[in-house]
Amino acid sequence: MHTETKRRAGVAAALGFIAIALCIPWLLAHSQTEGERRLAESLSALNHSLPVSEATGNPGGLSRSARHQRAVRLAADGWYRELLDEYPAFEVDYRRVDDGRNGFLQYLNLSEGLRVDPSIGDPSSPLPGDLTDMLRGGDEEWEPEELAAWIANNEAQFRRILEVAELPDRSIRWVDTERYYFLGTRLPAQFAALLLGGARLAHDSGDHATALRHYRATMNLADHFDRVEIPSFLAKTIAVRIRRRALVSFHREILPGLPDDPELLATWREALHHRDEIAAEIPRMLAAEWHLTLRHIILPALLSGLTPVEGSSGLTMKIDDQAAFLAAYSDWVERACADPRAASGVGLPRWPDGLSAEARRALDNLHVDARAWIRGMTALNTLAAMNEALIALRLRQDLPLDPTSGEPFDWNAETRTLSPPPGNGLVDPIALR
Repeated sequence: MHTETKRRAGVAAALGFIAIALCIPWLLAHSQTEGERRLAESLSALNHSLPVSEATGNPGGLSRSARHQRAVRLAADGWYRELLDEYPAFEVDYRRVDDGRNGFLQYLNLSEGLRVDPSIGDPSSPLPGDLTDMLRGGDEEWEPEELAAWIANNEAQFRRILEVAELPDRSIRWVDTERYYFLGTRLPAQFAALLLGGARLAHDSGDHATALRHYRATMNLADHFDRVEIPSFLAKTIAVRIRRRALVSFHREILPGLPDDPELLATWREALHHRDEIAAEIPRMLAAEWHLTLRHIILPALLSGLTPVEGSSGLTMKIDDQAAFLAAYSDWVERACADPRAASGVGLPRWPDGLSAEARRALDNLHVDARAWIRGMTALNTLAAMNEALIALRLRQDLPLDPTSGEPFDWNAETRTLSPPPGNGLVDPIALR
């Protein structure tokens, strides 16, 4: 009797171990996150699709790290396309622009052809440092002979920068997002400074046509960044800075020396005219952030089992509720695109109940507060209108109103100072020399 009991217990234990062994694969599969499962499938498919290298014995001759990186990108692209099907509001109507007419594409080609300075991780300037400092400085640092000599010695490069800036259209259709999801800010600013410096040289020599051409090219260069189908917040920042620099340079360096020629002044006013439709711009930038952030930050991080951003402690964490996390992020961007006020309120949104602490922390870090860009675009609109008002004064015409407040600008004839309406603290008064 005792022996039979022991035998039955042994059989039961053996069956238990067999059951556990059979369940282990199921348990492991169900303990994986969605991203880890997708990455495993992507790696398996990639390894089976690549011929084994005789030299290294590795699929495709690629190291494990290289295969992992490729598998992550392939899986991220597939996951991204599924999310795009789920959120058709983020579909982009890309324009068809010939490569030769595509200013954004040709800017990328030009910038990537320059030497890269590893200390800043950005294409380095075509200008020497002392010339860059001079163009960034004020009148006391202006050395026209130095700039003229550089342009004469680098005529082909200067001409190419001007040609790219003048291209009539721009699009991100067929442009790999790897090339622009993070744009350097240094080079566009220096291209603009070079064009504006060339304009000042021409203006000082009485060549108003060339000066006007360079200003138009500078404003058009800004369009290459924020007039693509969906510009990122960084692209908009670059464009705003270029336009602001052109407008400030105009009333400081060009306008005081322009003759009282009504046709010429009107042409300058047309060339510098700019208004951002802020309510329309915010959704375009939010949509761009959804596309770029998903493809290059969020999905690759989830595929590797890490959160897309670092917590305040500097440690990366694993998000288990990935589907809910992606839905919360995408739903918020979709709401903000439909109503830009959702992206410009104070504080963080209320995320759905039931999200893990890790998901909430990541969402808080991914949340975009658009108020800084709204202020930047608002200030630029006012500054552009003030430049037009200064030209209107020269033409003895009525001054335009501030496009933000609808209030008139204040012109003090005694001090020759134009001020924004009271309460507008975004733009300084302009004192004409």
